[in-house]
Amino acid sequence: MKSPKLLILIAVLLAVTLFTFLSGEFDRGIKKKGGGKVRSGVEAGISGQVSISGSKVDKIGLGSGQGAKKNHAAGKKSGMAADSGSGNLEDLDRWLNEGDDNNGGDIGPGGDSGSHSGPRMTAGDMQNELDYVLQIEDPAERRQALVELGKTMGYRADPEMVAEFLQSLTEGNDKIAYMAGYIKTMVDGKNPEAAAQVLTALGDEKLTAAMIPLLAVRWASKDLQGAYNWAAQISNQQNQNIAMVRIGRVMAVSDPEGAAQWASQFENKAVGANIMNYAVRVWASKDVGAAADWVVRMGEGNEKERMIDAVAVAWAGYDPAAAAEWVIKNDTSASRDNILASVASAWSLREPEQASKWAAQFPNPQARDMALAQTTYQWAKRDALSAGRWADSLAADQGQRRALTGVAAGWAVKDPAGAANWVNGVRDPALRNQLQESVARQWLSRDREQAVQWIMDSDLPDAAKNRLLPPSP
Repeated sequence: MKSPKLLILIAVLLAVTLFTFLSGEFDRGIKKKGGGKVRSGVEAGISGQVSISGSKVDKIGLGSGQGAKKNHAAGKKSGMAADSGSGNLEDLDRWLNEGDDNNGGDIGPGGDSGSHSGPRMTAGDMQNELDYVLQIEDPAERRQALVELGKTMGYRADPEMVAEFLQSLTEGNDKIAYMAGYIKTMVDGKNPEAAAQVLTALGDEKLTAAMIPLLAVRWASKDLQGAYNWAAQISNQQNQNIAMVRIGRVMAVSDPEGAAQWASQFENKAVGANIMNYAVRVWASKDVGAAADWVVRMGEGNEKERMIDAVAVAWAGYDPAAAAEWVIKNDTSASRDNILASVASAWSLREPEQASKWAAQFPNPQARDMALAQTTYQWAKRDALSAGRWADSLAADQGQRRALTGVAAGWAVKDPAGAANWVNGVRDPALRNQLQESVARQWLSRDREQAVQWIMDSDLPDAAKNRLLPPSP
């Protein structure tokens, strides 16, 4: 007779074998019932099936079939704490450009990607997720969920299914949010081509235009040459230009000199100028001497003038006097005074009083007035009384009008009541009324009750009062 222990062992082995067999039959039954590929009109536009290598990934609990518990991938929020449901697409763009908690590292499919790993999605899974997302009423929460779902489907869905899902969304911003998450995963997973193929296959011009900049930045930050090769094949000229500019700016962050040299060879002068301007600004912030020498050696023309401006503004951020001296020495063009006005504006962020007094000496009235409006504005935000006394001491032909305008605007930022009382003393009646109305508008946005009382008691013309306080219909 066999021992009891042996009988127990045989029983356990038979149970395990039977459970494994039945589980396999159940999974196959689900696939036959609802897990087949979703065929759509966009499938033919995707060149073959883009698979993600590394088939085994950690399961997150998204159920297959109708009887399973629905733990929706769209509800996950890992890696998005900085955005926390803002729903703001500008925040989304900034998040994609700057990276998230992954810190720019690669997350390969099959790696430790948190909530985004799991078995391949089926049509039933996709429908469950779509039903879940569409019942979210708050737009910000819905877009947040769509970003997370896009990231998850990047690991778990074929491009055909991604395209099918996008077609099921009707709101343009919903598509943008979902596609943004998908792009991030595909780039981090070293398969940005799949995201590009989905965009091409869909043929949605608005979605493509919105996603091109994000894909270009993310792709270029991982693979500069690959991103360039992709951008060079974009048929829409405007989209190609936008992609090239973004790629060039990514290059400029790490290699501004190389980006500037590259931009100078562009056949499309507008694209080249955009990249070069950005690259030179970055370069000047890191090594102003080298950037300045490179610009001086450029051939004469509009591009050189713009690059001088770029170097001067960056230089003025920490040594405005040296920047102004360099501009005067190296720029003999008609736009020199306008560049000096830009230097004065940058200078005013550090030393507004000195910048204002320097700007008042400009021989070119247009450049002088442009600079004074900005420098006195910054000065008034720091010391309104001193800025006001100085501006009032200027002669009419020294830019007094623009200086007073800048003071009133800067003063009203922090103390609209004080600014209003000050402008009451402006001698020129026309200018006084103009400044009173400008201050009143800022005051209304801060403290409407007090602003209304001041407006009613002021000597503003009735027409101005009606503009500020339109009568009820």
